[in-house]
Amino acid sequence: MALPSNVGFGTVTGRFIRATADSTSDSDSDPDGVPLDGLKIVFRSSISRAKDSTATPPVTIIFDTVQAVTDADGVLTDPDGNASIRLIATDDPDLQPSGWTWTATITGPTIGTISTTFTLSEGQTIDLTTVIEVPASPGKDLPAWQAAVDAVEAARGGMVVGGTVSGDNLVLTTLDGTQMTAGNVRGPKGDTGGTVVQAGTGLTTSGAGTAASPLTLGTLNGASLRRDTTVGERVIATIGGVDTMLYGDTGWRDITGLLVNGWVATTLRVRRLGSVVAWFIVGLSSANATNDIAITPLGGGWRPPGNTMFPVARSTGVTYIGLNGNSALFGWARFNSGASYEMQLQSVTSDAWPTSLPGTPA
Repeated sequence: MALPSNVGFGTVTGRFIRATADSTSDSDSDPDGVPLDGLKIVFRSSISRAKDSTATPPVTIIFDTVQAVTDADGVLTDPDGNASIRLIATDDPDLQPSGWTWTATITGPTIGTISTTFTLSEGQTIDLTTVIEVPASPGKDLPAWQAAVDAVEAARGGMVVGGTVSGDNLVLTTLDGTQMTAGNVRGPKGDTGGTVVQAGTGLTTSGAGTAASPLTLGTLNGASLRRDTTVGERVIATIGGVDTMLYGDTGWRDITGLLVNGWVATTLRVRRLGSVVAWFIVGLSSANATNDIAITPLGGGWRPPGNTMFPVARSTGVTYIGLNGNSALFGWARFNSGASYEMQLQSVTSDAWPTSLPGTPA
């Protein structure tokens, strides 16, 4: 029984050969190309079903896997022996949904597993060679690397490293020398007390703080400042008995040891700076992943407001990586192709400052 006549199709072709040393079967001394016979090629759709409301009568189509093999010439052939295979078009307007993808998985006793994901328009012919990804150069893309460094430096320049009171206002100074007014901090005049440090007077202090006894930096017109290094580094102002964190930085933390479920990465770092949580990721791969969750959840102190998705562009489309509400990194559909990715992510958290730090200092 054929599918409804309004269903559109595309065509997939392919040819596979192995490069070997020169044999005595020819007169030249160049390496030979040997056809790969008997490879198994399985096509799987990214959706399990679609509905064809415009067919007569309307019908729900359940997608099965489609299989092809290679012949003695290494050419992809369908079960009828044709040198191609026909698949349902991923952009057929008569089917709902539209815009999904096919994934081809190629296996054989001497090649392991090769996978590629692609779209197939109605009437289009695609050669698998044009969509199969090949390993990238082990070198780094210098412009992308420099852009990542510049982004980190720009974020670092905005760190608050000092504060003074000018008139009625608290003035904060960032690492790059920029000054900004944090607002009015002068309260009602109190009873005359002892010696008061006037606004604009510089303070110096010496000594080392400990987890049990943070270092007190001084008092500015009733606002005491202290440096706390129990969890990362923070500068806290106490005004009228209320603590306000002026600056907080955990520093970069190496959390590659928290990877789970078969995920791997060359570099996986996280950092909280104020209310911003930054991620720096190099070589993240789900090739052997058994689950979408990539790391052990970081928990309180790192969580975004809810599930947060970040699109990641690829030559064959867009995939997604995300942070769930418990700050666990996950890859949507495990990246399908298993390719490795490099990226920087940022999210804003309303959590209180973490009570402990994950991983190790980076």
